[in-house]
Amino acid sequence: MTKKGDADFVEGTVDLDNWPVHSSAAEEELNNMKNGYHAMPLPAYDTNDQLIDTASYPQWLKGAIVDMHFILSHSAFNGKDTYMADL
Repeated sequence: MTKKGDADFVEGTVDLDNWPVHSSAAEEELNNMKNGYHAMPLPAYDTNDQLIDTASYPQWLKGAIVDMHFILSHSAFNGKDTYMADL
């Protein structure tokens, strides 16, 4: 688990060790990603505009309807692909 103070820690991200999955195929793919990726959860707010803690997302957001817009950009430089998202 990457924690504050570790060289690989990025503020606002969470590691994938306890990320919930619902199929064996998803679990296999998640295991392939654990060493190279961290998740950056989108902020969610309750009906009183209070930020919901990410640990409470399953409880608060199960069955929620989400309207999300994003822009995904791709660049290729020197044979390396870079993807950027603006949410």
